[in-house]
Amino acid sequence: MKSPIGDETNCWDYCFGKEEYLANQLVDIVSAQNLDGVDVNYEYCYDVENKQIDLCLEQRRLGLYSDAKAQTFLNTLTSKLRVKLNLLQESNGHAYELTHTVRDSDLEFDSEYYRILKERRDDLDFITSMFFNGITNPVQDGVAGIADGKVSAITIYENLITDLFSNEAKKVCKRLSTLLRSVISRSLCV
Repeated sequence: MKSPIGDETNCWDYCFGKEEYLANQLVDIVSAQNLDGVDVNYEYCYDVENKQIDLCLEQRRLGLYSDAKAQTFLNTLTSKLRVKLNLLQESNGHAYELTHTVRDSDLEFDSEYYRILKERRDDLDFITSMFFNGITNPVQDGVAGIADGKVSAITIYENLITDLFSNEAKKVCKRLSTLLRSVISRSLCV
């Protein structure tokens, strides 16, 4: 079984419906390994009825996948992780981050992933967007260019700051590269 990015296991499908268990396991690892939090990197299907219609065909055929399961998983896992990380913080005084690393194509307004992130925005410390193999090409087009990409990287960041995080630039700009931060910070990351 292959995910849309070629992962042979597509491990997330097997976690659908097990959000409580997975959140407990992840927070136990954070505690035992003295880590600073959890980053969710979900690069699989979540909207095959619309945006991702040609993806996850094998998973759908086997009955492992549905949009509702994937969207519920992302939403519930994020919520449960925040609650459990907060409880861990109360027990030991350490602050823990909860983040999502997201493909640029999943950060468009009409994306179900975007909708979920917006719904869970208070649970997130920040997000990191991936600008490769997607709708942007900042290496070739520059941060503000759209020659080969469908949208510019700066447009996505502006949207994340102003819409997704209601002008909380720190939730988007925290992990930007120095070069990208210098370009964006003039107006957004201050």
